[in-house]
Amino acid sequence: MLQDLNTSLHPKNRQIIQGYFDHLDDVRKVKWLLIRTRRLILSASCDELVKFDITPPERGVLYAVHSIGKKATPMVISRWILKQPHTTSTLLDRMEKKGLVCKIKDLESSNQVRIELTQKGEEARQKVMNDMAVKEILSVLSPEELAALRESLEKVFVKSLELFQSRKSATSKYYF
Repeated sequence: MLQDLNTSLHPKNRQIIQGYFDHLDDVRKVKWLLIRTRRLILSASCDELVKFDITPPERGVLYAVHSIGKKATPMVISRWILKQPHTTSTLLDRMEKKGLVCKIKDLESSNQVRIELTQKGEEARQKVMNDMAVKEILSVLSPEELAALRESLEKVFVKSLELFQSRKSATSKYYF
């Protein structure tokens, strides 16, 4: 398949693919494709976000806070976006300064804060969730192929989470 696409690529980009797969087994090919596809999709997505002065991590937080709702605390958001709490805290501070989120003292637990989207944050969330670049990239797939890809990636995602949870690493305690 990649050899067929090779003729449509810019000559400089052909070097990325030419001969690279000859010595790789299927698992390494899939890993290579996942990593590079992720990078390309994120790059295309970042180009859209720049228009709105939003970073990819900020978009993740906007989506997480919206989805979690009234139970959005820094720790829950950290688990949702798979970031360490101190990273999430710094991100939330930056987003609060930009007027995208606000911290509200939790009435049930005085030592906790809840995170809510401001009106500006909600407007930004609606703008950046369109993902036109991702839609264009995925448009090469039929609805059936897209569903099959989603199902396959869900299986891989769940297995990844299980493996991550089973390891007693220093960071795993923060997420799960």
